[in-house]
Amino acid sequence: MPSDWEVFNSLIGNAVKFGGPDVTIAVRVDEDDGFVRVSVEDTGPGVPDDEKEDISHLYGMKKRAGGEWFGPYLVHIVFERYGGRIGADDCVPGHPEEGAEFRFTKKTGRRPPTLVGG
Repeated sequence: MPSDWEVFNSLIGNAVKFGGPDVTIAVRVDEDDGFVRVSVEDTGPGVPDDEKEDISHLYGMKKRAGGEWFGPYLVHIVFERYGGRIGADDCVPGHPEEGAEFRFTKKTGRRPPTLVGG
């Protein structure tokens, strides 16, 4: 099974591969209530609306510009197994041509702090 680092590296590699020479990539990480959310946004050609749902399913990998949806597929396998989720959206809602955001949420392995008091 790939490590978290391999999955993250795969998502970044996917953005570089499909984004072209002038792509800008942004990574955001938020932690809340025992879960971490990571989003990788790029200014590449985006993901057509009819393919966004397929990315987060186990049924086959979609080909795109001579490559495969390898990064999102790996993320789906690893994080679904551990109770996580993956999704894809437009960086600018309603404009897939302006870039894509791939995000995943997974358990941190740490328990959130418990408030004690009364």
